[in-house]
Amino acid sequence: MLQDEAGLMQFYTEASGYCIENFENEIEWARKIKFEATTADRFFSEYVWTVLSSGFKVSIAEKIITRVFTNGFHPEVINHRLKRKAVEQGFNDSQRWFTRLKELPNDKRVDYLESLPHIGPVTKYHLARNIGLDFAKPDVHLVRLGKRFGFSDIQQMCGFIAEKTHERIGVVDLVLWRYMSEHQNLSRALAK
Repeated sequence: MLQDEAGLMQFYTEASGYCIENFENEIEWARKIKFEATTADRFFSEYVWTVLSSGFKVSIAEKIITRVFTNGFHPEVINHRLKRKAVEQGFNDSQRWFTRLKELPNDKRVDYLESLPHIGPVTKYHLARNIGLDFAKPDVHLVRLGKRFGFSDIQQMCGFIAEKTHERIGVVDLVLWRYMSEHQNLSRALAK
């Protein structure tokens, strides 16, 4: 299948305009995060966010994470046993994990993240993006979009857009994901 680069860029322009109008704070956040400035505490909070948000709607994950960190650290409010166990292990071991991550060369970091509890082949990219490594998460929305525009590799698709727009791959990912998640009918239509 041929890549529809022009169609993809037109779609991204529409998605970007929508997101700037409705989610400007999120886009600014994604533009500013840098791995070099990430601390162990930030790494831990993004690890917890990634674990808790996987498989849940953002609104549900936000409620849970607020309860976990209100007035201290309360992992007992996490009803999912495996997620709670991963978060508790992260509380104890995240400093060591983060130290190891910083020691690794850039090209090994995202794969290292997959070795952490409850981080898999897709969520490793989510965590990587949220700590400032420049990757896109190949979630269902982006995979559908990639197929629609002839890209089998989500990193390549987002990298193409990033190069054309001078944005970070993580920003491109966020714009496409947010737009698609806000337009579920569009996402479902692409699945057909």
